Parts: sequence; C-alpha cells; structure tokens
Amino acid sequence: TNSESMDGNTSGAIMTGSGTADPSLVNSSSPTNYTVPSGFVPPLGTGSAPSGQAPYTMTNASGNLADNGPSRLNLAKAAISNVINNYAGTLDFALEDFGTSNLTLYTTWVYYMSPNGSGFQFTNTATAQVVGSGNPFTVNNPCYGYTNSTTSTNVANNCSALDAYYNPGGVTTANSIANDLYMLVGDSSDEPSINDVLYDYPGNDPNIYINDGGTYAANQNLSNYGTAIVPPTSTPYTVFTLSNYNNGQIRVGYNKSLPGGGTVTGLTNAGFVPYSPEVMYVQRGFGYGANQSATGGNMAVGLQTAGSSPTSTSIQAVISAFAPALMPETNSTSTTEIKSAAGQSPIAGLLAQAKTYLTNHKSGSCQQQYVVLITDGLPTEDLSGKLWPPLGSAAAAGYGVTASFNSDGSLGTTNDQAATDTISALTALNTAGIKTYVIGLGAGVDPSVNPTAAKFLTAMAIAGGTNTYYSASSQNAINTALQSIAAQIYSASAISAPIPPVTITSGSLIYQVSTNPTPIAGHVQAYSVSATGQPSSSASWDAGGLMT
Repeated sequence: TNSESMDGNTSGAIMTGSGTADPSLVNSSSPTNYTVPSGFVPPLGTGSAPSGQAPYTMTNASGNLADNGPSRLNLAKAAISNVINNYAGTLDFALEDFGTSNLTLYTTWVYYMSPNGSGFQFTNTATAQVVGSGNPFTVNNPCYGYTNSTTSTNVANNCSALDAYYNPGGVTTANSIANDLYMLVGDSSDEPSINDVLYDYPGNDPNIYINDGGTYAANQNLSNYGTAIVPPTSTPYTVFTLSNYNNGQIRVGYNKSLPGGGTVTGLTNAGFVPYSPEVMYVQRGFGYGANQSATGGNMAVGLQTAGSSPTSTSIQAVISAFAPALMPETNSTSTTEIKSAAGQSPIAGLLAQAKTYLTNHKSGSCQQQYVVLITDGLPTEDLSGKLWPPLGSAAAAGYGVTASFNSDGSLGTTNDQAATDTISALTALNTAGIKTYVIGLGAGVDPSVNPTAAKFLTAMAIAGGTNTYYSASSQNAINTALQSIAAQIYSASAISAPIPPVTITSGSLIYQVSTNPTPIAGHVQAYSVSATGQPSSSASWDAGGLMT
C-alpha cells in the first residue's frame, strides 16, 4: 500500500525531504542526517555524512531530490527488490499499488500539540517522552539561537513574532525563547498513532507558525459550522458524527495564526485532527498527495516471467522491469517510481483489482497464484468511497468504530465497512484459489503499540487462507518475512506425482517423477517392491542428475 503514511519511518515520523527546508531548521524539524538502522542500506549511499550516518535526502543521477532515509516505503522497496533478485528465475511477479490521480507535490511541516490546558513552554531541561503516557515531553526548540547572525531572515522573523507573543511584557535578553534549547509539547505528529505532517503548497505558510485562540468546527457545509471545541468538555469526536467522518467532512479550525499561515486542517488516514490549545507547525521537507480509487488498484508493473527455460538474460529482464518502480521517491511528479501519495487506504479495492488481474492472467488450471500484501496500516476507505478511522485508533474509539474477533482469530463483528469489505475481498481471492499473505510494517500495526490492528491483520491472513500475518519493524524483519513467503510459494509450486505400473509384483519397480519450478531441478526415482507389494522407503536409483 502506498498511502502518505508509508513515507514515515518504522516509528512514525515522516522525514521525506528532511534537510531540504530552511538551513536554520537542521537542528530541529529538518535534520540533514540520520543514524543508519541495522540491516538498512541507504539507496543512494551515505554521501559525506559522518560514519554510521546518511543524509535523509540526496540528489539522484537525474538531478532530482530523492528519499534516502529508512522510510517504510524504502524498506518495502528494498525487500521486494531482494526477493525478485532471488526468485526471478523461478517465480513470476507483478506489482500493484493504489490507483491514484491528481498527484500533487507539497511542502511538509511537522506539527506539535501544546500540553493539555496550556500553551507551549520553553525550557533548558529535557524531558523524555514516555509513549502512551500522555505526559508532556520536550522537542528541540526551532527558535533556539534565532538571534544569531547565521539564522535566515525568514526563521528570524518568524521566531521574533513568536517571541513577542510568549513574552507580552517585552522581549529581553534574559527571557527570550532564543535562550531555550527545548520546547515542552503534549504530542507530536511524529507519533506512531498520528504518523502525519501538514501538506501545503510551497510558500503558502511561514517556516514556523502557531495556531491558537480556540478551536471550532470549520466545515462551512455543515450545520455545526463555528461550534466551539473546548476540551475536555467537547472534542472533534463530540462535535462531529461518524457520518461526517465517512463523508470526509471533518474540519477543525483555529481562530488565530501567528505570524500567519493556514488555520484549518482535515483528516489523515490516521484519522487525526489537532485540537490542543496551541499547534506549532515547523517546516520539514516534501511529500505527495493524491486522490485514491476506492474500487481498483494500479498495476505498477504487469506480470513478468523469465520463461519456462530461464536464461541470465531473461532473468535480468524481469529484474530490470521492476527497477524504475522501486527507485526512491523523488520530488518530481514526472518520475515513475511508486510514491507515498494516497490520502486514504482503500485496501479492499486494491485486493479486488488483484483478483481481477490474476484471474485474467492465469495460464493453466494447475497454476498456483498468490497475493502478498505489504501494509503499514489498516483499511480506511470502503468500496463505496466512504472513510473509516483505523481500528484501534483514538479516532475509532471517539467515533465508536469497533470490531470483535472469534476464538480462531477471524473477524467476528464490526461496524467498520472498510474492514468488512477487505475481509470479503480476501475471502473472494481465497475462494478463487488465490491465497494472500499479509505483512504489517511499522509501529502503526505493531502488536505492542496497537493490539487491535494486530488482531485485524491476523483476521485478514485467516480470510486470505494463510492464517498468520508477519509483523515487521525493521529492514531485516521485512526481508526475512518476504523471503520466507517466497520460499513457501516456491516449495508449494513444486510438482510430485507417482507413476504406477499396471501391475505390482515382487521385484517390480515403482517410478516417481518430481520437478521443481526451476531448470535442471527434478528427479526420476525408482522404488523396489517387496513380496507384500509395499514400496521401499528409499529409491533404488535416481536419474535426476541426467535431467536437463
């Protein structure tokens, strides 16, 4: 799946394009380098980064900026590339992603929510985050040292306005927010449960700005427009309805913005909209948005085969066919690599398209076909185009979207139509003889972070006929999962059939012919028969070495 959240790393932070924002933000929202995780190979190398690090963003051979970080999309692409390299001579492959349209390149901003009941606070004391506790924690202050001569004019102007706001009695050398290393926040869009950034057109918003002055229902097409949202008395979950969510009508606005910038935000595929007393937006990098098809996917690469008698040339042709789609995401809408662009996750439509495509590309009645689904989240759009908060999320709890599971792990009941449609699509594939393997990638579907998501992925695997999903939170884990699946498919594709003689008597031989789906990999074995007509447990001879 290639929703926007696939640009996030396995912990949730969407860092695509980091290091390309204003240079004055490299120590806060838009760092240049990251520590390379174990098993991950930066697709464009490490450049001039210090040992053990690599740039988040590099310029590729075509002159475009490209994602060089450990995003979920890069992890998935690397794992897919590896398995194709290993099995292109023995298995046929195709590659599908969400069907999208109106692809748009945006600038991105990370956003921070102020602590409950208060605005942001600036400090020189670091407070570590305890995930899931709800306790405030610190992040690097984007305005630290903004009075230095090396700070860009834009960042200096933004921070000067914020400094005056947080020091209404006047900014002095002693009280300036430029002195504080950290900012105390209540939450961050980098969290696994949010996994988001603000997407907007370049130049529309300042490098750093805040929304405050109270929140309200901001969809002018609804009767509740202008209704104040005053936590904890009211929240988006009390002001809006599930029907509003289904129809994509959730909009939350702030009354003020300083020193400018947008004040209204809408849904992400995580179902989150900020409504804390203050929200700060700080520029990070680039990202994509697009409309997604609810009912069909996109065949990024059609079915590729190395033929019945593969050669090094035909194998390389298969590998080469997938290479453009598996390149790192760039900042150019004209390049053909898979991009994290879909605003929602219409998994049922993706699976329905897979069934149609595979059914139309089956070369024989005995040919076995499989789907391998790699997803970093749950379905959030049903086949009719209605939106649903992901099961187990705060939004699902807020809008009363639930699911129960049977004792065998299969889906019991749910009021989530996107979930129901997905299970039906998997069942239809399984009924057609096409089993589906499921890989859950990243913290959003990590059983320790969202146990409901893990239960639903298990239910998906059961409906798909494979019973257990694979959880992956690193490059090594997704590599292992995909290689294991490919090995199972390869093994299941082997053919073994006995050829009995017309009569069986003592001294006769029973012959067994077996073949694996690879050249010069087969056997003709002869088994002697005892006086009672029982074949020997070991072959008398094997002509496998003579097979070509």
